[in-house]
Amino acid sequence: MARPSPWWLRIAFGLALVVTLGFGLRFAAGVVYWANPANRDQPVEAWMPVGFVARSWQVPPEVLAEALGIPESERTRQTLEQIARARGTPVAEVIVTLETAIAGWRASRDE
Repeated sequence: MARPSPWWLRIAFGLALVVTLGFGLRFAAGVVYWANPANRDQPVEAWMPVGFVARSWQVPPEVLAEALGIPESERTRQTLEQIARARGTPVAEVIVTLETAIAGWRASRDE
């Protein structure tokens, strides 16, 4: 006759299951979002983090971080507005810098 598992083992399994499902749902939502062509090449706006812009425009995030002069150790999920505020520059200037970097990277890929 099999002995029932301890209560803490059932709870641990349940928590592991919930965490796995959470990550799975997050992954699936990302796949569905980025598979939609309407979410590509979105106009750059102040609320966007650099990684979001990079993914939308299909440019390596390192290219955009370099254009903004963000060292690798300081790359976070800051929005463009937060980056501009920290630098004391207008958001429009940060956006133009990113758009120039995107255009330059795409032009170098087309050659």
